[in-house]
Amino acid sequence: QAATMIDIHESDDDDDDIEMEVHVEVQEEKDGDSEMIHITKKIERAEAVNPVDASMIETVWRDYWRQLPTIIITDLPYLLLKTSLLRTLAQGNENIAQYEVLNILAACVAATITTPFDVARTRILVDSDNDASNGLDGGSGEGVLEAMTRILYEGSDDNGGTRTPRVQNLYAGWLERIAYFGVGLAWLEPVRLLGYLGLRDLLLLEFLSENLPKI
Repeated sequence: QAATMIDIHESDDDDDDIEMEVHVEVQEEKDGDSEMIHITKKIERAEAVNPVDASMIETVWRDYWRQLPTIIITDLPYLLLKTSLLRTLAQGNENIAQYEVLNILAACVAATITTPFDVARTRILVDSDNDASNGLDGGSGEGVLEAMTRILYEGSDDNGGTRTPRVQNLYAGWLERIAYFGVGLAWLEPVRLLGYLGLRDLLLLEFLSENLPKI
């Protein structure tokens, strides 16, 4: 006849390791005599979580403020052009389906025209050489116009000392941009607007009119 008891507990030290101490007690009875066997084993494992370095937070915060002007400059052309096109196309008497079509059309045209700004932003903030095979290098950090000029002449041949611009470089990924802004996002804006108007009318016309005292 044998009885076994196992006791496991952890003890923290000041260092980065944790000691796990395992106690195993085995009790056996032989010919009426009881014999106790104690087995103790210590297991060390490395601490999985390291404290966050304050310098890392400072670096992320500094990079955010450094990249913010580029994000704003490259986003504004699309937003302004799309708003202007939609105000030009819409007459104000369209139903929700007609407004949906006009909004998608304006988004597709604006996304196509402003593709160079998106290409420049990718080079500035993400990958300076546009080569994903060698990893992302955090971007070049240059100005928008400077990045556009460099991209425009990438891969061009010298003709008598004059480099031929390659406009197609600035429109790389234009189809994906149309699919994202035109098909992926633009169709949802009228639906959100309709939901906002419905919620506004529900609160102002029904809820408030029923609860406000009548004069």
